[in-house]
Amino acid sequence: MTKDAASSSKLKQLVHDHRLAASFLTGSVLTGLAIWGLKSSYKRFFYRIPNSDYVTPNMLKSKGDLGNLGGLRIKGFVTSVGDADNFRLYHTPGLGWNWLRKVPVQKTELKHRTIHIRLAGIDAPELAHFGNPAQPFSKEAFVLLESLVYQRMVTVDLLSKDRYNRIVAMTFVRRWKFLPFTRNVSLEMVKAGLATVYRSAGAEYGNFLSQLESAEVKAKKRKCGIWSLKSKEYESPRDYKLRHSNKNN
Repeated sequence: MTKDAASSSKLKQLVHDHRLAASFLTGSVLTGLAIWGLKSSYKRFFYRIPNSDYVTPNMLKSKGDLGNLGGLRIKGFVTSVGDADNFRLYHTPGLGWNWLRKVPVQKTELKHRTIHIRLAGIDAPELAHFGNPAQPFSKEAFVLLESLVYQRMVTVDLLSKDRYNRIVAMTFVRRWKFLPFTRNVSLEMVKAGLATVYRSAGAEYGNFLSQLESAEVKAKKRKCGIWSLKSKEYESPRDYKLRHSNKNN
C-alpha cells in the first residue's frame, strides 16, 4: 500500500469513527429527550395528585406568569362541599373515568385521596361552626356552590397553597354537560351577591380581579344576596372571622 493510500484509509476510518460517535451522541440526546418528554407528559396528563400534600411549588402559579392559566390546570370530580367557598376534589387525569375507571364513593376510600380546594378571589358568608353563629345568606351561598360543583367534573387552575394546606384555585364548571362553554365559579358566587371579592395580603385572582370587582359592583346595585342587608346588619366574611378570632383568643 502506498503512503497516500494509507493516509486516505486512515482519514476514512477517522471520518467513520467521528460519524459513529456523532450518531451515538445524537441517539443518546434524542433518547434522553424522549424519556424526559414522556416523564413530563406523564406528570402533567396522567399522574394523579392524591391530596394537597402532593401539590408541589412548581405546580403552582408564579406571580405574573402564564396569564389566566396560573399554575397547573387539572380536572377532577367534586366529592363534597365543606363550606360556601371550598370543596374536595378527586383528581381525574387522563381518559376513561366513569368508563374504565371509577371515582370512589365511600368516605373510607376517599380518605387522604382528595385535594382540598379553596375558591380563589372570593370570601363567602360563614356557616355556623365552632360555636359561632351563621352569617346571613351563608346557607344560600352554600346551596349555590353545591348546585354548581357537587358531584360534577370541574377544571381548576392551581394558584397557591394557604396556611390551612388548602389549594387556592380558580374553578370552572361546564354550563352544559356536552358543550365546552364554562362558568367561573368564583364569578358566579359574586354575581349572585353570595360572596365578596377577597381583599387580603396574598389574595389570588388569576386574571379575573377586574371581572370580580365589576360583578360585585353590579350585585350591590341590584341589592342581591348579602347586599340586600341594611348597613348595620352587614358584616363582611373577613370582619366576621376577625371578630370571632379575637373573641376566642
